[in-house]
Amino acid sequence: MAGILHSRNDKVEDMVRKLILVVAIGAAAVLAACGKSAAPGEEYVGQWTEGNNTNRPITIARAGDGFDVTQTGMDGQPQVLHGKYQDGEIKVAVKSSSMDLAYDKQQDVIKGSIGGFQVSTLKRLKQGS
Repeated sequence: MAGILHSRNDKVEDMVRKLILVVAIGAAAVLAACGKSAAPGEEYVGQWTEGNNTNRPITIARAGDGFDVTQTGMDGQPQVLHGKYQDGEIKVAVKSSSMDLAYDKQQDVIKGSIGGFQVSTLKRLKQGS
């Protein structure tokens, strides 16, 4: 009788081990499938153009806890403005005001506005353009 109980306990322990293994593998698969989500504002990072002006692209890059918005000025020197990501937009200080850069996912454009008035639309610069 003791042999039968011992045999059943071994089978139960074996099933529990297999169940734990299956659950662990499943959890690992779920975590791997989820992956790391993109950092807030990541959709802004890249090169953009205003209209068809591909000669002076605007580059948006992460910089510390915000973003640097860089464009070559008319004098050939890079002009860098720093912006903060807030409420789904990048807020950039421009002289005595601020410009809000809002990403439009459906059109893949950034709309720039000052004081609520849209002043520019930036198109993503495609690689090789």
